[in-house]
Order: sequence, then structure tokens, then C-alpha cells
Amino acid sequence: MLVKVTDRGLRIGDSDVPLILGTIHYWRLDPKLWPELLGKIAGMGFGMIETYIPWSVHEIERSRFDFGEKEARKDLDGFLSLCAKQRMWVLVRPGPHINAELTYFGYPERVLADPECQAISAQGTPVILPVPPRAFPVPSYASEKFYSEAAVWFNAVCPIIKKHLYPQGAIVAVQADNEMSYFFRTNAYDLDYSEGSRELFHRFLKEKYSEVGALNDTYGTNYLKFNDAAMPVCFDARERKDLPSYLDWAEYKEYYLIHGLRRIRDMLRQRGITGIPITHNYPFSDVGTPFNIPAVERELDIQGFDMYPRRS
Repeated sequence: MLVKVTDRGLRIGDSDVPLILGTIHYWRLDPKLWPELLGKIAGMGFGMIETYIPWSVHEIERSRFDFGEKEARKDLDGFLSLCAKQRMWVLVRPGPHINAELTYFGYPERVLADPECQAISAQGTPVILPVPPRAFPVPSYASEKFYSEAAVWFNAVCPIIKKHLYPQGAIVAVQADNEMSYFFRTNAYDLDYSEGSRELFHRFLKEKYSEVGALNDTYGTNYLKFNDAAMPVCFDARERKDLPSYLDWAEYKEYYLIHGLRRIRDMLRQRGITGIPITHNYPFSDVGTPFNIPAVERELDIQGFDMYPRRS
């Protein structure tokens, strides 16, 4: 790794740079203001910034993107070059999910409207995230169609990111997705019951038990193959012996998120985003969430979490 994670932040060259960042969303601003705003961030004592790179903002239609050719505010290459010129390190967050208070959280609407990309509820319906200004169906991170669409985005944006990686450029870290958390719908039986998730669940069971006989011994069942195992849709245990299948479902909820982060990590690495740390941020939530932070830290270089202080 050219940039290393230390207990002081990031080791960039011979310097330890603390992970204390300012934020600037280049695409929301007049490019004429970029130099001044970067200067003001530096004047506040920040030596590093982070910025989202929104898929939906740059996509014109599938496989066609605007990176400044039509609208100057979308000139990602120009913005990153300016950061290097003004000696500002950068953490980029290209999604595919970014939130950033954007409608559809930065996904193109066409992707969310595709039934093959949608997460499914225990009742067999698309899962809707009821957020302003517009509710939308959330994607499934077990869907192969979803990853094929995300690949179109990464194929377009990663060459620009790669061009600006340290030491040639200012980018010293990249974030894989954002707040991967079932879109804040963390009830164990809320989602995802899509076909892709069913296949992933059975893969999880096979990895855990190896032989279907071991699964049957634990569950007290007579499955002939792992694919016969049902996905629990509610908690209906009556005795202690009923618990293993529900506990495995809870563990699968963690496995599902880690699977998604691993897939995105690999997609970034395969497209030349190497030599710098890959990070992620789980959102702060109440107890009982499927966030296995130690397990994620075995896959990514940094796993942090967002804090939104409440009066309580």
C-alpha cells in the first residue's frame, strides 16, 4: 500500500495525516468558486477533504456520462486537479449509494425501477424507502443485475479516479458505498427476500455447515440440499431447539452486508483503484443492528460509523 492506515490516521509519504476532513460537493457549486472554497477549508485547518461522486448526477443515460463536457460543475477531473494544485488530500466516495440528501440517494431512477435490481419484502413486494422528497424502491445488494449496472458506473468513473491516485494525484482513500444498512430498514424480517438474496442465503448456509446433514442435525430438519432451507419471514420459535434457524438468519443479515462491501471493494480494485485504503461508514443506529464491524475490518482498511447525536 502506498498510503497506509496508522493509529494517527493515514501515512502519506513520510507524514502522518489525521483523518479529519472537510467536505465539499463540487457538483453543487459553481466551478469558479472551487478555488476560493478549497482555500477557506484549508484556512480552517483541514489538509484533507472528502467528496461524493454521484452516479445519478453524472449519468445522462445508460453508458453515457457527463464529466464536465456539458456542465462545468460536473468536471470531476478538473476538480481533482485543482485539489492537487492546492495541496489538499482527497477521500472520494463514488457509491454506488451516496445518499448526500439526493433524491434516490444518488442512484439513477432507471436502476431503482428495474424489478431485477429491487430488494423484496417478506410479503413478496418491492421494499420502499419512505424518504422526502420522493419515496423509492431500494436496490438489492444480492442482485447480479444490480452489480452489472454498478459496473457500468464504475467503468466510467474509475479511470478518472485512477488518474488522480497518490502519488500522481491527491486521492489518498476511497469509500466503498455508503451507510450500507438495508437503507435503515434493519428489522430482521423486513428484507431481502429477492431471488438473489435467496441464493446468497443458501451459499451462506453451505459455507457455515459444509454438509446438509450438519444443517439438519442443527435444525432438526430433513432437507435434501441447502437450497431447500426456508428463509424465516418472522420470529416464530416456541422452544430453544427452534432457535438455530433464526440465529442463522440474523447472522446472514450481517453476511449480506459484508458480501455487498466485498463485491464493491473488488470492483474498485479490479479497475485499478489500488495502493490506497478502502473505507466504509456504517450509520449510527439503535441496538440490534446487523453491523458486524470487526468482520468488515477484515475486508476493508477502515470501518467507521456515523454519529448523529440525539437529545436522548
